Amino acid sequence: MALERVLDASTGPLRGLLVLDFGQAAVGPIAAEWLGMLGATVIKVESPKGDFVRWATPLIGGMGTTFIGNNLAKLGVVADLKTAEGLERARQLIANADVLIENFRSPAIMERLGLGYEVMAALNPRIIYVQASAFGREGPWVGMFSHEWVAQTVSGFVSTTGDDEGIPEWSRATANQDWNGAMMNLAVVLAGLLRREQSGRGMMIETAQLGSSIFAGITRFAELLVGQASLPVVNTPRPMGSARPNVVPDQSFRTADGYINLCVPSEKFWLRLCEVLENRALAAAQFATNDSRIAHRRELIQILDGIFRRRSSMEWIEQLRAAGVPCGYHEAERRQSDVLLADEQVQANSMLQRVATPHGEIRSQAPHWKFEKTPTAIMRGCPLLGHDTERVFAELDRREHINPHPGPPPFRGREEDKPHAGVLEGLRVLEIAEGVAGPLCGMMLRRFGAEVTKIEPPQGDWLRQLPPKAGMSSALFLQLNPGKRSLIIDLGTEHGREQLAHLAQDADVVITGYRPGKIARLGISYEDFKHNNSKLIYCEITGWGANGPMADLPATELALQAMAGLTRHLGIKNGPPVRQG
Repeated sequence: MALERVLDASTGPLRGLLVLDFGQAAVGPIAAEWLGMLGATVIKVESPKGDFVRWATPLIGGMGTTFIGNNLAKLGVVADLKTAEGLERARQLIANADVLIENFRSPAIMERLGLGYEVMAALNPRIIYVQASAFGREGPWVGMFSHEWVAQTVSGFVSTTGDDEGIPEWSRATANQDWNGAMMNLAVVLAGLLRREQSGRGMMIETAQLGSSIFAGITRFAELLVGQASLPVVNTPRPMGSARPNVVPDQSFRTADGYINLCVPSEKFWLRLCEVLENRALAAAQFATNDSRIAHRRELIQILDGIFRRRSSMEWIEQLRAAGVPCGYHEAERRQSDVLLADEQVQANSMLQRVATPHGEIRSQAPHWKFEKTPTAIMRGCPLLGHDTERVFAELDRREHINPHPGPPPFRGREEDKPHAGVLEGLRVLEIAEGVAGPLCGMMLRRFGAEVTKIEPPQGDWLRQLPPKAGMSSALFLQLNPGKRSLIIDLGTEHGREQLAHLAQDADVVITGYRPGKIARLGISYEDFKHNNSKLIYCEITGWGANGPMADLPATELALQAMAGLTRHLGIKNGPPVRQG
């Protein structure tokens, strides 16, 4: 329902959709911003006072950087919802919209204003309404205010973040839980839009920042829930500096001139590390497996500390990367923005974009996604308060029909006959991924109702081996893979590739989570899949991006945190890096 006369040309798979952002601060506005990056027309609806973060310091050209960063790719209108005129404007927008997102403290606020979902659905049966509250509809905290640092605290995030003395810390300069909540809101909108294509009906979707923040710690909760009953070395999660409880080593080390980080998620990487370090003490039996390295963590880390202090960070990085050991370095001197602007990998994958705003040009993260046929881009900056009010409503007034797509008639069957399947029921997904990122994507699709088939190599997903164990499998693996079908296919053989090709003919989505070079070596090709299934969506998840000098290097959580500068927002100046979460 786009307002064609008002809008600049947009690109992206959501072009033509109209999104209303009634939110403030972060969780709602960021989700709406990402919908704008995906091509939707997004209108930010504000009171005459404006979003309360508009003038929060620091400022650029008199405008808060938080507001600018959270509201790119939007038009702006003013509607005072406490007046009859403002409510009429809101109803006019709702009647023409595809999506409305707001992050008021509870659903009761829109209902009190006379804009609850029943009113919206009467105006526009196709609208998808996302109510992103702080703590949900029920319970003792309903209606309470939340923000990043509240969410970090109540979700348990701070209990796993801090120095190795066990003192919890907030992540002080990055809004992890705001962004995570926004990403969850984006996901439910996209799932709702797909369901609407099948049913013709809109829906109300409720989310809560508390729930999305708990979800962000899903693997840590897996450690907690079974760790107490399995390996005695894995206990209730606590701050460990840059270290990780269930993989050793997976942390930062002091070098001659700074800090690096490395990770050995499986024994093949341990052997590679031993070859690089050329130290006989590492060949001892007590370091042969991850379980034994966990049991002898202190002794091993002492040895590694002594080794890494002998050379500079970049000397170690070059050797470790050449050997294929997952690693990264921690920048301490230059501003992180300068580091990223100059980085070859960032440039090769166009991860940053210049954006003109009314308050001056900025560099912003470019859209996360690289679509083959519908490229995404940030087409406009953030709006001035009410800048587009007159022309947006003038266009609406010109429309002959306020609601041209009334949707199907309401359900008339018996209540017990009403379908209760997930919004992605009938969607078939193949997951060719190990570890966390790809399986987490598959897990979310499964929770939405899709049928997900996990393709594992003969030796299984390496995550199966990590402690703590629940029975024979890792608790982390079980947490990320419930409800999926599992097939063992050796993609290194011709027969295995034929099996995969056959499965892909009937699939809707294929998710891969390997490095680009490994995908090529396995003979997996989107072009081949597309030839046999032109409707297939092929989603390739990589650590460092598909292009650039680091494209085929292994990536880890800590290395990515260091690259993005997240570890600099914890600990003390010139002190050892601290891992977030």
